[in-house]
Amino acid sequence: VRSVPPHGVDCSLKAKRDRVIALLTKVNDRDTHKRASEELHVLVSDKLWMDSDALLMLVHQLCIPTPVQKVFARKECAHILGMLASKQCPLQGLAVGGPTLQKIIMQLRRYMQDPDSPVRDAASEAAARVARGLWERGGGAGLGEAQGVGGGSTNPVGRMLLECLAEGKRELQAAACGALRQAAPYLGKVDTVMVREVIKRLN
Repeated sequence: VRSVPPHGVDCSLKAKRDRVIALLTKVNDRDTHKRASEELHVLVSDKLWMDSDALLMLVHQLCIPTPVQKVFARKECAHILGMLASKQCPLQGLAVGGPTLQKIIMQLRRYMQDPDSPVRDAASEAAARVARGLWERGGGAGLGEAQGVGGGSTNPVGRMLLECLAEGKRELQAAACGALRQAAPYLGKVDTVMVREVIKRLN
């Protein structure tokens, strides 16, 4: 992680946005995918590059609908959204709070409905990382509390996953179950009433 910018490098928001757009274009090309993905990972963890404006811009770019985006590119975008909520991101607290968190969660929900299983799997893993990020920052309540069972609606990841389970889409339900398995240690106490509710929604 860099601590000082290279001499002559443009660190304006426009320059950062142009770089992100260029990298996301390369992520969608199999020949340049690996290198571009690695560069995006560096940006996410770069304390100098990642400020509040850059975070908002990056989330926005990752959430723009792109019909021509290939499977491996969608999978990588889901992975990066999860990274933003982890300790790898110097602005983890901002990423898991406010409107940024809602954007991340809604985009992961879209990816959990993707027609390709690798994208759904990546979204499930990323949703679990967001749950862990909330837990690490002290912003996540139990799964029961996410639906008002014994508490308020304070766990947006748990709420989103339960909403997915309530839909009659088997692939979406499977992705939500996968996310719940991975996120379980970070969703707090799950009471028996909530367990029965989850089972009912799966039937």
